Amino acid sequence: MESFNRLTAASFREKLQREDTPLRRLLAALFDEGTFAETDAFIGHGGMPDPVVCGYGAVGGKLTYVFAQDGARQGGFGCNSAAKITAVIGMARRTGAPVIGIFDSAGAEICEGAAALSAYGDVMRALSDAAGEIPRIALITGVCGGAASILAGLCDFTVAVKGASLYVNPPFLLKHKGMAANIGRVSLYAAEQGEAVEKIRHLLSFLPANDGDETPYAASSDDANRLTPELDAIIAGHTYDAKDVIALLCDSGSFFEIRPGYAPEMVTGFARMNGLSIGICANNPAVLSGAVTPDAARKASEWIDYCSAFDIPLLTLCDTYGYDLSEASESDAYHEALASLAFSYACADCPSVTAVLGRAYGAAFTVMGSKSVGADVAIASDHAVISVMEPDAAVQFLYADQIRSAGDPAAVRASLTDEWVSGPASPVAAAASGDIDDIIPAEAFRQRIASAFEALICAR
Repeated sequence: MESFNRLTAASFREKLQREDTPLRRLLAALFDEGTFAETDAFIGHGGMPDPVVCGYGAVGGKLTYVFAQDGARQGGFGCNSAAKITAVIGMARRTGAPVIGIFDSAGAEICEGAAALSAYGDVMRALSDAAGEIPRIALITGVCGGAASILAGLCDFTVAVKGASLYVNPPFLLKHKGMAANIGRVSLYAAEQGEAVEKIRHLLSFLPANDGDETPYAASSDDANRLTPELDAIIAGHTYDAKDVIALLCDSGSFFEIRPGYAPEMVTGFARMNGLSIGICANNPAVLSGAVTPDAARKASEWIDYCSAFDIPLLTLCDTYGYDLSEASESDAYHEALASLAFSYACADCPSVTAVLGRAYGAAFTVMGSKSVGADVAIASDHAVISVMEPDAAVQFLYADQIRSAGDPAAVRASLTDEWVSGPASPVAAAASGDIDDIIPAEAFRQRIASAFEALICAR
């Protein structure tokens, strides 16, 4: 095998250009045509290219950096690979541009011993240092196991291709195989690499390049003043799919869901409002009555933290029966998950609008982006019921003796419940106490939310 000192630059470059691997084709599809430039291309092992390809180019016209493990190249992850990756992450930070990691690893370079393990640590630190500064995206196309899975976990978004493997312990040691145990945790899932590329390009269109960049706008043919009369009938039923409401409120076809397979009782994702990129966090009444379960709280908390870090305006849609009444939730560090959710809202430093669509029972109302924990603007629909507990339970607690002694207990209880809903639990009562800024007819929701975001952005 020829060594580096016997290779000319031209012959080595020719060797690279002759490569026709799945990774090279993937990079060609990901980056705008003719824009990808490789960095540290000559770093390798005795004349063989390093198993990691690094570089930069334009994705949808936006400067983007990449480090990619090439499963077709021989050799494992070692010190050379780590040096290339940390260098490209450093370049991304200095230029304020997103970085994408593509994972298809043959594992660590075993012959390097402890140095190979430290190499993973170098990349872990580089990715950690970039947190909150630039978007970090992981694309898993092949094997992503052990320490490599930690690298993927350090990214803000994880996109997985069908057939990829994401694990900490090798699958043969466990009952599950590959992605099966982790599929719900990834941000986005694609049936094949072409779809994964399109999803990453779409994702980047919503993101600012860095924490100091302005929130992206996109041309929109949708009227910001478009009325939404259909919303009234949808939310009146209390069992609607939150994504149907999001589709009505946001620019047509703009919703881009993140982590759809994890805690579906909470919906998170990007959308556009009058062309402005926003983040959405919504209870989903179609699943567990929109209960704020421990996983739902964690999902929402992580999403809010991301929107805050990059100053992405946040819309919260509240319609929840409250907390999940189950032993499984209570034993799942429930209080800590809810505390994290409240903390995320309280510390969020992005424009924040909360809309109470229907039920908002108990402290779940408080932790779902209420004014008391930091929302800039809070509105409610005519259908909102904001109660310290479920209305029927509240009436039973307060008027048990009166109901029990009545000639027709069921009728008295129903009457008292109606009075509770139209009185102390009404949106008017919440507005009178200052917890809601305004009560909005359903048809005017999109108009009012869009104008609120415009006002909040102008005020910054």
